[in-house]
Amino acid sequence: MCYECGCGNEDTIMSSDSITGKTFEKAAQGSGITKRQAMENTFVLLKKILGKNEILDKEKR
Repeated sequence: MCYECGCGNEDTIMSSDSITGKTFEKAAQGSGITKRQAMENTFVLLKKILGKNEILDKEKR
């Protein structure tokens, strides 16, 4: 999906700058890892940045 909008479709492109599944594929190739590893590493970093106990709720944003 365009991960930034939350539409739930991995391959939807909302703009030319959208983060999609292909973004993770390209980053993974450049790093010599799998797409899944790139996504997991991103997930770990986001939890660290956002706070692992923070509950994300669109209504609170």
